Amino acid sequence: MQLQTRSDGDEMFLRIVPRAYTQGRQGRNRDMKKASFTDEKGRTRWTRNDEVAAVVKQLGEYLIIGGYPEEHAKHYGQLAHAISRWPVSIDQLFDAGELDRINGVGGVIPGYLTEIVKTGTTEKFNDDQYGPPPPRTVLELTAIDRLGPKTAHPVSGS
Repeated sequence: MQLQTRSDGDEMFLRIVPRAYTQGRQGRNRDMKKASFTDEKGRTRWTRNDEVAAVVKQLGEYLIIGGYPEEHAKHYGQLAHAISRWPVSIDQLFDAGELDRINGVGGVIPGYLTEIVKTGTTEKFNDDQYGPPPPRTVLELTAIDRLGPKTAHPVSGS
């Protein structure tokens, strides 16, 4: 993760950006593939899984803001949680062609995950099935305390 700050007069803006957004596959630190840690519950966690999970979670929020039915888009948050807690690195699953082993991965989701693992993003962010997609900067609204994607949807003008 990378912390970005911006000052606009008297106000300071903070944004946490997954490394996948800022580096892409070519610039990705190869050591990050191997970076694991033990969480407070004693589980092995992978830094890279958390990065990919952050993009998946943002995708779900973005879809809700863009007008997708919540019952469809909420699964991205659940999938993000499953990815972040998966005991094997997502890069190992990707290399072995086994992304579908993760709970909740099926249908078209492996394609989206493949794009995210390779590039740090997915074309799903440009999906116009429910109208023109909102600008990606609208995701910054969800960083505001108590302002989730359902509230950000009308605020964004989507």
